[in-house]
Amino acid sequence: MLTTLFVFVRDKNIDGLPTKEEVSCVVDEDCTTVAVGCDGCSCGEPINKVYSEKYRLEKQIKCVVYNGPVCDVMCQPYELKCVRNKCTKQLVEVEESSCSDKEEVRDYYKKGETTTCMYGNCALHEDFCFSDSVEEPEDLYEAYCKGDEIVRELYDCPKGCLDGACVK
Repeated sequence: MLTTLFVFVRDKNIDGLPTKEEVSCVVDEDCTTVAVGCDGCSCGEPINKVYSEKYRLEKQIKCVVYNGPVCDVMCQPYELKCVRNKCTKQLVEVEESSCSDKEEVRDYYKKGETTTCMYGNCALHEDFCFSDSVEEPEDLYEAYCKGDEIVRELYDCPKGCLDGACVK
C-alpha cells in the first residue's frame, strides 16, 4: 500500500500567530482580530483584514475535530490601532470590576437584582427560589454585593419561596 503524505509549509510562526507581513497596516481601518487555537482561550490576535478570511477558514478546518478543553474567557475591551505600520490592540480604560445591588439592604421578602461588571461586560443576577426536592421551593438564593464582588446566600424561607422572594 502506498501512502502519500502532503506537508504544507507556510511562512507562519509555529504557534499559529500571524506573521509580520500579516499584521502590517497603513491605517487603523486595515486592522481586525482573528482567533487562534481551538480552545476559545484567545481574545483575538491583531491582523490585517486582507488575511482574516484565510485564518477563519484555517481555524474552521483545524478545529472541526477538536475535542480538548475549552476556555470561557472574559476579554478586556480594546481598540485596534495601526501603530508604526503594525496592527495592535490598545486596551480601553474601563473599571475592572464592579457590583451594584438595586436593594440597598438585603430583603428576603422582595425579589432583588444585582448587576456585576467585569471589563465593561455586565450581567444581571436575579434572586431565585430553589428546592432540592419536588416539593414547593422553600429556599431563596439571595444575591448581594460585598465590595465589588457578588455573594449568593442560601436562605431558608419560613413560609416558602415564590418568584424570587420569601412568602410573607
